[in-house]
Amino acid sequence: MKIWIKISLLVFIVANLAIEGILFFIRDEFKKVIINSTGEKLQSIAVSISSSIDGDKYELLKFNSKDVDNDPYYKYIKNLLVETKDKLKLNEEIYTLNLIDTTKAVFGVMTNNIPFPGDTLHLTSKTEKRMLVNSFMKKEGMRSGIYDDQYGMWISGMAPIINSKNKVVGVIQVDHESSLVLAKIDELYNKIFYFQLILIPLITIISIAFSKLITNPVSKLIKLVESISNGNYEEPKPIKAYGEIKNLVKSTNLMRETFLEQQQKIFETINSLKVNNKELVIAKEKAEEMTRLKNNFLANISHELRTPLIGALGFTEILYDETTSPENKEMLKDILTSLQRLMKTLNSLIELSELESRKIEIVLSEIEVCGLINETISIYAGNANSKGLYLQKKIPPKKLYIKSDRQLLHQVINNLVDNAIKFTEKGGVIISVNGLNGSGNKKLEIKIEDTGIGIPGDCYNIIFSEFRQASEGLSRNFEGIGLGLPLSKRYIELLGGRILLNSKVNSGSVFTIELPIT
Repeated sequence: MKIWIKISLLVFIVANLAIEGILFFIRDEFKKVIINSTGEKLQSIAVSISSSIDGDKYELLKFNSKDVDNDPYYKYIKNLLVETKDKLKLNEEIYTLNLIDTTKAVFGVMTNNIPFPGDTLHLTSKTEKRMLVNSFMKKEGMRSGIYDDQYGMWISGMAPIINSKNKVVGVIQVDHESSLVLAKIDELYNKIFYFQLILIPLITIISIAFSKLITNPVSKLIKLVESISNGNYEEPKPIKAYGEIKNLVKSTNLMRETFLEQQQKIFETINSLKVNNKELVIAKEKAEEMTRLKNNFLANISHELRTPLIGALGFTEILYDETTSPENKEMLKDILTSLQRLMKTLNSLIELSELESRKIEIVLSEIEVCGLINETISIYAGNANSKGLYLQKKIPPKKLYIKSDRQLLHQVINNLVDNAIKFTEKGGVIISVNGLNGSGNKKLEIKIEDTGIGIPGDCYNIIFSEFRQASEGLSRNFEGIGLGLPLSKRYIELLGGRILLNSKVNSGSVFTIELPIT
């Protein structure tokens, strides 16, 4: 590989790592800003409403009474909440809460038509419990980040209802579904991702230009040294260079001029010593010595040029293996992890390109499926253990054979197991294998079952599309560009089978591979 290509790759990788780090910080800050601004909006709405409520009259309302909805002041508060919601065109629910103790509260006035007054809200969310208790104790408006309770995931704002004795008699709570905020955040993340894609060709051009800026003068200098070593002392074309390379160019030109001067002196000496044979021999010896010195000098120059270049490239590749500093080791490990992630992404893009251009060649052979499963478990056992997950198998006692492409099938199984471990925080993953008979046809069934976050039903089609993930509508906390499942689906289809999905949010997913047994 040419030097300029190696330097281009190094610059490209370093630049991408730097941009990835900057964009990661930007994504995190934008997420915080969006969540905080939403919470502040909800808090200001709650404060505005609470200031319009007479705390003394509110305190007299008996929410456990069946006739509370006929109370004039109850109707007044409900109309106030509904009008506020309609006027501001809010999707959020607005309601009041009365604190019973630090674990329970009573629903009061609601904006919806469901008869909640008097019902008990169990404070299962630490965030909601902290906000409600602080509103009663500190008499201040509060806001939250994203939290979940028995009714879903929310961002909330609260404000206390205070009577004439400066006592908190209830709170106004305004809720906003977190999925709407997360959808905005995901939309922003997608824009940042596309921005990264646009930057790739620009970084590539800059990397090539930078490497050429460094290597072009070096290449010209090497040619100049080779020309001098071959006895060509003509004045060369000017070489544009900077820094140490510029000084080296000057030294080489000075050497060429020195050789010219010495050569001229040799010729003069030979001409002047033609009459005297002894003097001619001496001059000949001096000329030979000068030639030997010239050759040695050129050899040394060539060595000095190659050694730093090879060293610079070699140290980059072996630094991780050679360093003993724990801090440097950890930083280099992070760099290697980032490079592996980038390589994985590039490999996925290349595989997608090969699929699109129909360059994938199917190589059929007889495969022992249970052995294939054992290989996958060996590969991913460490990943599962590091997350505290189990990775188990359920395979028949007898060997099960199928005629298929071993490499493609193994890659699909590995992709599905890798995804299952990535999206599972508690429990684990089970791989099961069965040979089935249905409608006179034999088929192989491989199931990968996890206890992870699950996939909503309306996202089934999304996850099998390129560059899409089901987490676009929920949360974008998992890395990846969304090519693993689409590639797996298309590989299995090339093998004459299909992938089925059965999933439930927060309960896990089951991916089933079906292949014909011939």
